[in-house]
Amino acid sequence: MKRQLKQRKGENLGEWCERIAPLCTGLSADEMHEVLHQVSVSSWIDGSNAHQKLVKEHPEWYSG
Repeated sequence: MKRQLKQRKGENLGEWCERIAPLCTGLSADEMHEVLHQVSVSSWIDGSNAHQKLVKEHPEWYSG
């Protein structure tokens, strides 16, 4: 993937998407697939990490 399309350190998902959206004009289908795949993976990882943090901080929310 082009370096300018990669997520920057400290950049949240929303900021990243706003920054790269205009840069995706003219990408090939394969390049666009790569960008969307990376955004999707990063989103999943961020969500999973946030969930794990909540489970550790508030175990009472997840006990049966």
